[in-house]
Amino acid sequence: MTVEAPIHLRLAAQQALLGHVTPNLRAFSVEEDGKTIRGLAVFEQPPSDHEIELIQLAGTELISHYVDSMIDDRIEVTSAPRPPLLAHLVYRRYEPGDGI
Repeated sequence: MTVEAPIHLRLAAQQALLGHVTPNLRAFSVEEDGKTIRGLAVFEQPPSDHEIELIQLAGTELISHYVDSMIDDRIEVTSAPRPPLLAHLVYRRYEPGDGI
């Protein structure tokens, strides 16, 4: 994997998230494993059907940048202080206690 590959993946994921982020979304991260692009959306509360649809639409947009790959969208619900993440963090909302 070249240095440009993770940068392209992060930028493609950021573009895919535009218009698909709800207040319930805590974090979104991605990673590439061969021909599989993994996306992990972490929600504070169980996502509504609409929120699931929005994340799936973001996944469709993301995979459109990778013609020969497949997408593996995952959704987790947790209130843990540090949400689980894949290799590349794309989005993380501010939460009290973040130290900012």
